[in-house]
Amino acid sequence: MQHRIFVVAAGAAVLALALTALHAQAPRKVLIAHRGASGHAPENTLPAFELAVKQGADAFELDVRLTRDGAPVVIHDPTLDRTTDLAGPVGARTFAELRAADARQTAAWWDGRPFDAVLLDAPCTASGIVRRHPDVRWLRRPDDIHALARIQSEMLDALWPLLAPGGRLLYATCSIFPAEGQQQIDAFMQRLGPGRCRLDPASPGHLLPSRDNGWQGEPGRGTALQDGFFYALIHKT
Repeated sequence: MQHRIFVVAAGAAVLALALTALHAQAPRKVLIAHRGASGHAPENTLPAFELAVKQGADAFELDVRLTRDGAPVVIHDPTLDRTTDLAGPVGARTFAELRAADARQTAAWWDGRPFDAVLLDAPCTASGIVRRHPDVRWLRRPDDIHALARIQSEMLDALWPLLAPGGRLLYATCSIFPAEGQQQIDAFMQRLGPGRCRLDPASPGHLLPSRDNGWQGEPGRGTALQDGFFYALIHKT
């Protein structure tokens, strides 16, 4: 399987200089998280980057491209065909057009070939990161959780048929609300019915800000998880 890695040249140069200085000051192994903590969260997403820092990474690599109007966006593919209802190069669209793209409209972009894995970093209330983004509590409206839960449900239903038998779907949100986490997954698995899927026993479920949910890295570098997230890994049987 081939993977492409895209790094902004200026950013790569700055990263190299920073790591060189870091190594010179404190000789030791330098930890670089490839696309974030991609073993624990969907790659190239905020949860993956945040977990990489929590786990003690010195830096992380990500894929960045520019829109037609010069806005940087984090996306791996050079085109929009595979992941949205749009088509063509990322650079041919404005930022506003990308924000309006809808992955739920699979008929508009799926080529019919099943995926071995689907990473769904679903839109959510962001209630788990209020500590670092206090404006979230004023930007959200009371009915947002219901609207977002409906979108999450529709995305799960739309993307599941694209998964090959034996494939895995990783669902993630940066929310502490059960409606966007465990309740969402419970309802989804009930809709699928018995024998069609199974929840991976290693799925952490809700990770709430608590010392019990700290990440253990090198000696002395473990820290308590200060943000809230939800992860569920589902196997297609």
